[in-house]
Amino acid sequence: MDFKKNPKKVKRVSNMSQKNRGKVSKVRSIQAIDSKKLSFLEKADIAEKAVISHTKKLFFGRFENLSNVRKLIVVWICVMALLISSIGLFRWLSDRNFSEEVFFRGGTYSEGFLSEIKTLNPIFATTDAEKSFERLAFSRLYSIDSDGSLKGDLAESVETSDNYRNFTIKMRKNATWSDGQKITADDVIFTIKKLKDQNLNPSAYKVWKNVEASKSGDYEVKFKVPSNSSSVLYGFNFSILPEHVLKDVSTDKIRESSFSNNPVTSGPFNFKGVQTNSNTNKTTVSLVKNKNYYKGEPYIDNFDIVAFQDEAKLKKALVSGEIVASPNVKINDFSSSEQVGLKSYETSVNRGIYAFLNNSDPILKDAKVRKAIQTGLDMNKIHSKMEYINNLDYPTLNKFINTNWLSVPEYNFSQAEKMLDETGWMKNSKGIREKDGQKATINIATTSVYNYKKSAEEIASQLKKLGFDVNSTIIDKDDKLGTFVQTILQPRNYGILIYEIDMGADSDIYPFWHSSQASQKGLNFSNYSDAISDDLLLNARDARTFDDKKTQLTKFTRRWINSSAAIGLGQTKVSYVFRKSVQPYSAENKFVTDIDRYSDVIYWSAKKETLYKTP
Repeated sequence: MDFKKNPKKVKRVSNMSQKNRGKVSKVRSIQAIDSKKLSFLEKADIAEKAVISHTKKLFFGRFENLSNVRKLIVVWICVMALLISSIGLFRWLSDRNFSEEVFFRGGTYSEGFLSEIKTLNPIFATTDAEKSFERLAFSRLYSIDSDGSLKGDLAESVETSDNYRNFTIKMRKNATWSDGQKITADDVIFTIKKLKDQNLNPSAYKVWKNVEASKSGDYEVKFKVPSNSSSVLYGFNFSILPEHVLKDVSTDKIRESSFSNNPVTSGPFNFKGVQTNSNTNKTTVSLVKNKNYYKGEPYIDNFDIVAFQDEAKLKKALVSGEIVASPNVKINDFSSSEQVGLKSYETSVNRGIYAFLNNSDPILKDAKVRKAIQTGLDMNKIHSKMEYINNLDYPTLNKFINTNWLSVPEYNFSQAEKMLDETGWMKNSKGIREKDGQKATINIATTSVYNYKKSAEEIASQLKKLGFDVNSTIIDKDDKLGTFVQTILQPRNYGILIYEIDMGADSDIYPFWHSSQASQKGLNFSNYSDAISDDLLLNARDARTFDDKKTQLTKFTRRWINSSAAIGLGQTKVSYVFRKSVQPYSAENKFVTDIDRYSDVIYWSAKKETLYKTP
């Protein structure tokens, strides 16, 4: 067919889609419009419509694609988050299973005391803070170990002869002072001479005045003592003074010497410095570990002793972390929120609180009256008023006697009343017991120490129910004038004394119950006097074996109970509060006194690190 001759029958074929043809037609229409003669406003309107049309198709029309891209991005973000979370979870599980946070070497351990620091000379240490410094900074011949037993410190061995009257102690040769000088027998002899000086230390003078000390070598000391008891070794726990520093200082100048403010030391920690803040009434004594300590280098780098004058400030410092521990507060002193970061140990010490019944009192000199009181006191109620104690029924600790051979009277109020009636002390119309026109008046004396005061109040209440006329005297525990000692203890001005005795590390209780000690300056506060008991106490002192000593003390205890010389109220427990971020002594340690917490101080820690274990 000839297309040129028959153009009307020609059908144009194009691959262009309907959509593209629309675009072309619009372009052509614009070109056509441009070719016409239109006004400026008409042209502007047409151009605006064209721009809007292009924008819709070329910009907003692509949002669908953008939405798809966004979904893809979200998916990738979720995948990455999952991967990161998985890595974090894996690391957490790895740390939990193959690592642990442990206490490590280093750091500073700071103890806070409600106390004063007036001297750093161990021979004059009296306050808690001063005694702590003494124990940390100075060596001694013997000390108490973590089992509560006597153990050699500077002493390596001991020999005895003449029925425990002569002792020869050999000292270790690797102990030095902080200035590098060796610790020798000369230092021990020099220290004992100072202890025997009545003008320097009256209390130590009584103990050491009849002791002879001499050296038989640079590291060997001989002692001759007046008493024949193996317990003498417990007396060799005094701090050693440096002769080469103090030998030229006269006795009356020692307290004020530079040594008392800047001492040469020999313990696990050496003296570093002291700082006093007058604005806060706080004194800080800084110590640094003794790298040459003969028992091993301590884990802790520094040890600070911080003395506060205000209990509230001490507690605030412990909560804030300014200090990390204190032996002068209890965990119950803090709110539940404050306790979150704290921990507490309560440990028994060899101290006993007793109700001493004065055997010389006009009413209590009758043993039957004392027995009635012993029977008529409800100990469970008394104990409920006290805190931090263990039961104490005997004149010594249970480990020193055979408790299976002993028993104390059970509480029986009606039986107690009957016993008092039998003694002739009868209740009058007011419920007060009388005999021969005299009232049964008992004076109770004690100090304001919490357990003393609370137990005294409960005992007074129960005695009144028994029919006694009770007067109570409570002296301030912080009395600086010695009122309690001068007006109560020495003249034995009481019927019942609520007080505490320090029984020490040994089983020797001679000072508290032998009749020779029932004097103004003695410690027999019950004025207990019994010839057979005196013999048993002496036999216990002379005993050659522990079992023999135990037998003698058990026999004495049976007589002590039957005579109602005193009533045991409780064995004291000391509290130690510390932050969980540190590690002090082991909770399993045994104390004689609270200062014995330092027996393992070289292993204490104030720093934590993460330890990774092999899977």
